[in-house]
Parts: sequence; structure tokens; C-alpha cells
Amino acid sequence: MSGEGPRPAGDVLLGLTRFRVGRFLLWTAAALLGLMGLVPGPERWNILAVAAVSALFAAYGSWAAWYEERQSPDRASLSWLIPRLALGGVFLGGALLLVWWRRRRFGSAPPLPPPSQEEVDRWATDELRAPVVEGME
Repeated sequence: MSGEGPRPAGDVLLGLTRFRVGRFLLWTAAALLGLMGLVPGPERWNILAVAAVSALFAAYGSWAAWYEERQSPDRASLSWLIPRLALGGVFLGGALLLVWWRRRRFGSAPPLPPPSQEEVDRWATDELRAPVVEGME
């Protein structure tokens, strides 16, 4: 698969959109990667880009499935939405409860004490003693 370009990955993602479990996995990956992308770091934008691509494929698959269900005359138009919203609300509530419980149990780290006057004076004298670089004044 190495050196074949993005085509095999695109084929796999499109294949996942055709199945309900695949769309669920894509939505879950998009949400988790999106949360990971909120953490500051050097790879933040790469993670958010992968989350966005995953969400786009999941949205395409969900739209295609919805359109196909809409063509069927025996299905109600929005009957599928209520259980999914309820399940999403339960998962979101559970995640928020878990975050609240961990913060309450472990607490937050105490803030660092401010530097002493001697440290500030030492930093200032070190900065004044540093050699001047051309063009950096």
C-alpha cells in the first residue's frame, strides 16, 4: 500500500460510509480527534484536519443513507432522529459527568508561585550580559 497515494485510504473511507457501523465509527473518530485537536500542541492542526475529513465522510454517508431511507415509502421521515439524539445526549452527559468527577476527585494543580525578586534580578542581569546579535536589537 505504500506509495500508492491517497486512493486506497479514500476507498476504505467510502466503504465505511456504506454501513451503519462504519458511519458510527467515522463519527466517533471525528469527535475524539476533534477533542484531541483542542489540546494545544505542535500537531494540533494535523489532528483537526484528519477529524474534519472523517466528519465529512461520515456526513456524506449519513446523508446518503438518509436520502435512501427517504425514497422508501414505508419509513417515517424523522423517526430515526429521536433515538440517535437521545443516545448522543446520554453519551455527552456521561462524558461531562466523567470530566466533572475526575476534576472533583483529583483537583487541579496548584498554581506556580511567582518568581522571587532575586530570580528576576538574575534574569535581568543575564539578559543585559548577553551578546548583541546583528539585526536583533
